[in-house]
Amino acid sequence: MSKRKRSDERNGTHIGANILAHRRRRGLSQTQLGRMVGVTYQQIQKYERSTNGISASRLYRLSRALDVPIEVLFGALEIGENKPEISDDETKLVREFCQISDARLRRAFVLFVQAAFVAGEGAARVAVSDMELKT
Repeated sequence: MSKRKRSDERNGTHIGANILAHRRRRGLSQTQLGRMVGVTYQQIQKYERSTNGISASRLYRLSRALDVPIEVLFGALEIGENKPEISDDETKLVREFCQISDARLRRAFVLFVQAAFVAGEGAARVAVSDMELKT
């Protein structure tokens, strides 16, 4: 296999992973995204898995449907970074957090997550029990 072909395959994999991450971030199913760009969910699945290539015009439509600039789908190709995939739990967490309208509750949640990160889960439980949410 030629050096160029291996590079093209890695780039396609990277683009597919970015499509998947941005679809999940927007909370869209493969079917929903497919309808937005005029393809089947199977085709979206093939793009995300890099089974099929993506034309420039289709990539443009995908970027518009995902509400990101097209260059974002290319991501870190030039600098060789690997972006982590966003799990379903992370997507749900962000989606639910965005639904919290009370600013104090949002702040308390952020403090809880920070405590969990800094000191581990046990310390986060203590922080929550000590936290006062003034109503």
